Amino acid sequence: MMSRVFLTIIIVAVLLFILSLTKITLRLRYWRKQKNGKLALEYSLWLGILFYKLEIPLAKIKVEKPKLEPKPKRRQDVKPLFWPVLRPAFKIWTDAGGKSKAPVTVEEKEIPVPGPASFTKMLLNTAFRVRKHHQAFIYLTGRTRLRRFQWRTEIGIGEPSLTGIINGIAWGFKGFALTHISRLFSPGGEKPFVAVVPNFQRVCFNTFLDCIFEVRIGYIILTGFKAFAVKFK
Repeated sequence: MMSRVFLTIIIVAVLLFILSLTKITLRLRYWRKQKNGKLALEYSLWLGILFYKLEIPLAKIKVEKPKLEPKPKRRQDVKPLFWPVLRPAFKIWTDAGGKSKAPVTVEEKEIPVPGPASFTKMLLNTAFRVRKHHQAFIYLTGRTRLRRFQWRTEIGIGEPSLTGIINGIAWGFKGFALTHISRLFSPGGEKPFVAVVPNFQRVCFNTFLDCIFEVRIGYIILTGFKAFAVKFK
């Protein structure tokens, strides 16, 4: 009986050790051409044996009518910060499976986009959590490898002078963003590529962003322990 218990413990420990050394790869892609755009997230384990992909075509938007809240009847009733507004619901295409075979599941989803009040609250909560768990966040990003970072943008205003000014501002913004990203993540893989292409012929805004991050699951687990320790400190 005891030998079986020890064998089970050893097997679980070996599996946890292998899992902690496993690398998870996250690929983020966003491209926009004129009015059409798409956001794609890809997760993969063990060289693509386990694979999950989520795509959001930003051009296909379904506008839902808001449900108007009843007006306050008493003076002491407090009005909401933002009244309901029209907000879109994006159609999402997801599939899970390996890269070398057909997806296991394919489905279309619709998720509502939060309104101004919910979005503001979400941003404030995120900023508070990042500030509270700053050390754990820095620990995880410092052990995350940036395998690929490509960001190309084409901007045209219609007037050559304004096009040059806007492209110069875009270069400065991209340089600022690339500096901070390089400080947060560990380099590994391709050299970051950033470009801003002016278009003096027509009005346009086209952009393409492709990022690949890689981190071991063990570092994610340790980050969770650090965040848990900060919460109860």
